[in-house]
Amino acid sequence: MENKYTKPEFLNALRGVRWKTALRTYGNAHSTLIGLIVDWWIKQCPEKNFALDGGPSFGHVPQGRGRGNCDALLGQNDSAVGILEVEGAIEEKLNWCAEKIRGFFGANEYTSLQFAILLVYPIAPSGRGKIRQVQPIDLENRILPLVKPISKQYPDKEIIVIKIDKNFKRINQGIRARNDYYQCTPTAIWGALLVGGKVKGPTRLDK
Repeated sequence: MENKYTKPEFLNALRGVRWKTALRTYGNAHSTLIGLIVDWWIKQCPEKNFALDGGPSFGHVPQGRGRGNCDALLGQNDSAVGILEVEGAIEEKLNWCAEKIRGFFGANEYTSLQFAILLVYPIAPSGRGKIRQVQPIDLENRILPLVKPISKQYPDKEIIVIKIDKNFKRINQGIRARNDYYQCTPTAIWGALLVGGKVKGPTRLDK
């Protein structure tokens, strides 16, 4: 496998994602965020790297839980190298994302996987009046504990967790005034790397 992103360098490599685009995208940027990671992956080595957009499933899942598909599968030559999950900060959905990462790492069809990326973004502001704000995503205490057990279970694979911070500020004119989603402004992007249950970071990726 020719993937050059070994454990110490992966977070630095992710600084190459076009995060400035993410910081200037308002509303539900789910598709944009998937595209930015896919773009970053392919441009590392356009001759060998590829992506399956709307990725495959890791296998059978219980009824009502979807099909276990990832948002994108990142490949190199003829092999699956990484999976990408992009999700809003909703507890149940994040738990399912963690289960999917475990499912892919444990599937016989995907033994070539080297890493998984989980990118989490805020959904909407909460509160009223002057206290209306976007609730910060607690990376250390909320998100990392979901994937630490998986990292310990598969110490030869890397899990990268990325979160986006946003601030809410009331906008009274222009197209962004149409709803509260558009009035949430991305302010920072943080990433942490897990290997064997140990965490490197968080570190700011958009600087």
